[in-house]
Amino acid sequence: MVIKVAIDTNVLGYLGETETTLKKSIKSTKKLNEEINKMECACAFAKLICSNTRIKGIIPLMVAYEFRHAPQYVKKRVFEKWADCFHWSNNITIYKRTKSLKLPPTLSHLKQSDLKIVYESSKLGCQYLITFNRTDLRKEKNKKLIKSEFKKKLKITPPEILSPDEFLNLLYIPKH
Repeated sequence: MVIKVAIDTNVLGYLGETETTLKKSIKSTKKLNEEINKMECACAFAKLICSNTRIKGIIPLMVAYEFRHAPQYVKKRVFEKWADCFHWSNNITIYKRTKSLKLPPTLSHLKQSDLKIVYESSKLGCQYLITFNRTDLRKEKNKKLIKSEFKKKLKITPPEILSPDEFLNLLYIPKH
């Protein structure tokens, strides 16, 4: 069985960074260490996807369009090093349906673009959405609300929303 995993823009962004580029843009040591940790988690996650044929990393079209606005050096590094590891969705039908989607009013406190990425990931058949920055989506009460509203109103099951390190921990089975 193949596990489909949708990858968010911010994960791609961390894959395109290096320690040097992060040091240039971040002055606080604490913040720099957090960012380096995220970059290392994103790289470990990408290496897992590259090396494991049972996990398929999918970049939804909405994410690909958002990624166009990334700095040139980030895009270049991602395409040189990681592009072959991921399946870049080109399903225009799902993308257009997602763009014109009217979301339930009970989810209005959440960012609409975030929810549309969740919807597109779900329509692409992904069991997980891997993201760092969309923290509102990762809060437990919002996860439950999204799940119930998507099932009731949109008749689909949304993917589980995790960070790369949570996904890696999910796959890790300790030896006794």
